[in-house]
Amino acid sequence: MLEYAKLQIGCLIVVCYIAFVYFSESKRTKHKYKYSFYDLILIVTIATLIMDGGTAVMVNHLDVVPEWILDLSHMLFYLCIDAFIFCIFLYLLEITEHFPEDKKGKITLFLPFVVNVLAVVFTVKDTEYIENPLSNYSMGFAAVACYVMAFAYVALAFATFIRRQR
Repeated sequence: MLEYAKLQIGCLIVVCYIAFVYFSESKRTKHKYKYSFYDLILIVTIATLIMDGGTAVMVNHLDVVPEWILDLSHMLFYLCIDAFIFCIFLYLLEITEHFPEDKKGKITLFLPFVVNVLAVVFTVKDTEYIENPLSNYSMGFAAVACYVMAFAYVALAFATFIRRQR
C-alpha cells in the first residue's frame, strides 16, 4: 500500500529531521524566539508531504476510496502546495526586506494566492482520476491552477531578486 508514497515518506523523514534540529536548537539557545516565514515553510512542507503521500496512496485505490474523500484530500493537497509556494515567496520578501508596506502592494502580493485558493476550492470536484498500469494519477483545473500560481510567484520572486540587485 505504501509503495506509492515511498518518495514522500523519505522526504518527510528528512524534513522532519531538519525541523526537529532547527526548532530544538532554537529552544536550546534560548534566543528570544520570533516566528518567521522559515518556520512556516517547515510546517507547511511537512503538511504538504503528508497530503502528497496520502493522495498518492488514495488515487491508486480508486475502488476503495470514495470520490468525495479523493476530492477533499486533493483539495487539501493543492492548498498545501499553494501555501508552500506562497510561504517561500513571503520568506524571500522577508530576507530581502521587500515586504510591501502600502495597501496596494499587499493586495498585489496576496491576490494571486487568494484567486488560486478560490480556483482550487471551486474546481477540485472536476478532478479526473486517471488509471494507468504503473500508477494512477489525478489531473484537472485545480492542479493546473497550482502550476500557474507557482509560475506567477517564481516570476515575482525573480523580479524581486532583480530589483534587489539594482
